[in-house]
Formats: sequence, structure tokens, C-alpha cells
Amino acid sequence: MGHVSVIFFFVLSGFALGIRFTKGTNCSYWRFQLSRIARLLPCVVIVIAVASILRLRTPNVPNGSLGGAFNDIWVSPLDFNILVRHALLVGVNSADTDLAPPMWSLVYEFRMGLLIPILMYFLRIYSVGFNIILMTGIYGLSAVALVMMGLPNPVFSGETKPGSLVATSHYLVSFYIGCVLYHWMHRPRQSASTSLAFVREKGVAVAAAGLWVAGTLTHSDLLLSLAAAGAIFCILRITSSSRLLEATPIQFLGKISYSLYLVHMPASVAILRLVEGNMSDAFFVMIATAASIVTATLLYLLVERPSIHAARMIGRTRKGTGAVDGHRDSDHQGRLTSPGTLLASQATACPRILN
Repeated sequence: MGHVSVIFFFVLSGFALGIRFTKGTNCSYWRFQLSRIARLLPCVVIVIAVASILRLRTPNVPNGSLGGAFNDIWVSPLDFNILVRHALLVGVNSADTDLAPPMWSLVYEFRMGLLIPILMYFLRIYSVGFNIILMTGIYGLSAVALVMMGLPNPVFSGETKPGSLVATSHYLVSFYIGCVLYHWMHRPRQSASTSLAFVREKGVAVAAAGLWVAGTLTHSDLLLSLAAAGAIFCILRITSSSRLLEATPIQFLGKISYSLYLVHMPASVAILRLVEGNMSDAFFVMIATAASIVTATLLYLLVERPSIHAARMIGRTRKGTGAVDGHRDSDHQGRLTSPGTLLASQATACPRILN
């Protein structure tokens, strides 16, 4: 289910980053890129540095003794070049994310920051229909190219520069769908009656569930992306979802979600190496989860929160209405949100905006 969750994250990220380029906000393209660097890279650099130390200070174990995906990480040669490639999110091949494998998805998140302003520009000047046709064409060409290059499905890194470019175009569609969803939900329209809105949202929920099943069975990222878009639409339109996302534990996990995503694999493999793989599954899950949450909380407080502030200052528009790399809630009250907590604030704001 990990890949399904990543696709959901890609669609949500396109939705969130689209906020920065909606409603006539005057945002400099390069200022936006600098704010993205300030937001994303400090945590990456710290995690890579700590993971390098843990790899050097924990005992090596025989190949195959850790089990599952843990056998395939911390195996690439560790040198200055590979550390730089990690820190800059180059992500051309698997060695570029060996120290923290979940970074493979962050590579595409970083690249999409370069393209989302262009996608939002297309959505402003061309119809939604045109953008859907363009999106479908990109997905079709990337699917053919993935097969011709013999890349796996799902693809993680392209392993070569051409392969990496094809993988980027493949995942571009998920972000594009998020941008289209935000643009469509915030276009002027007639408000529907409560009963009609209820029926429509239930219908979207059923369709999203069907798309999720079909996408999982067929390994189709396009179907999974459409399912994610339907889920986001329902979450924003159903009041009970808003209440759930506003719960304190969910808000806390939302705040530390980026840090948690980065640290959970290095923390887990370090624990396994320390005990040389001799730990029950249940005990490992408890220890690794607790260690990851504690580490992520410290990373959030010491590194991520200052980087959010720096990104806000860099990304501030000429009118003085800045945003943290595009993640400002839509009620424009100035409260900043992380990607993990964006849906909760959107769920509160959207009924007022949309109606």
C-alpha cells in the first residue's frame, strides 16, 4: 500500500502547490523556487548527515539477514559525490537515495516545483478540457516510453538520465491532476442544493473507491491518481471528514509528516543493524515507530520549523502576503499549514469559498 499512499501524496501536493498560483496571486517564479529550496533541503541535509553517521557507526550485517526491503538499502558505496547527490535530490538512480530510500518520491516533488507554476498558467489561459487532453497525452507517451525502456511498474528511479526524465513525466500527471482539481473546485459556479451536493459527493466517493480498486489491481498510477482526486474532493466537502482531520493527534502527525517521512527508514534500519536483525516483528514495529516519531519531532522543532519560516520570508509577494512554498490555507487568515495538515484547514474553508 505504500505506493498508493505516495500517489495520493503527489495529487495532494499538486493541489496544495496550486494554491500559490490561484486567484491572481502575483508570485515570482524564481522567488517561489528559492522558497521551495529553503523549505525542503535543510531537513534532507540533516537526515543524510545523520544517516551517514548511523551507517558508519552501526555494525554491518550479512546480506539478506535483515529481511524484506531492509536488505536492499545502505549497500551503495559511501563517498562525497554520493552524499552531494543525496543532498541535492538528484535522484537519477537508486544509489542517489540509498541512505534514505523514501527520498525517491521527494525527488519528484522537488522537480514538480519547477513545473507546477507552468501547469497553473496553462489552467488559467486554457480550458480544463484542453488541460485534460494534454495530461492524457503526457501519460500515454510516458507509459509507452517506460515499456520501451524496460523500466519497472511502479517506477522509482529511471536509473539513467533519459529514464529519469520519463519517470518524471509519468508522475507529472499525478501532480497535474491535483492542480486541475484545485482549479476546478475554485472556479465560479452556481451553488447546488444541499440534497444534490450530498448525492454528488456520495457518487464521487463510490467512484473513487472503484478507481482505487481498479488502480491497485492494474498497477495504474492514472487510476490511482483519479481515485486520490475523488477522495480529496470528498474530504473537503464532507463535514465529518473535517472534524476528523482537526483532531489533535492528526494535526500533530500532519506537522511532523515531512520529517517523519524522511527519518523513518534510516531509524528503522539503524535499529535492525544494532541488533543484527534479531528482533521480533511486533517489538520492532513498536520500537521503530516510537524512535521515528521522537526523531521526527526533534527534526521538526530544530530544523523544519525554521526552514518553514525562511521559506515564508523568501516567498513573500510584493503585496506582503507570503506563503510557505504555496501551503497557505484558503481562508487567507495568515495561518500557515504543512502539506499534512492542509486538508484539515481546507475542509473548514472550502464550504465558504465554493458556495
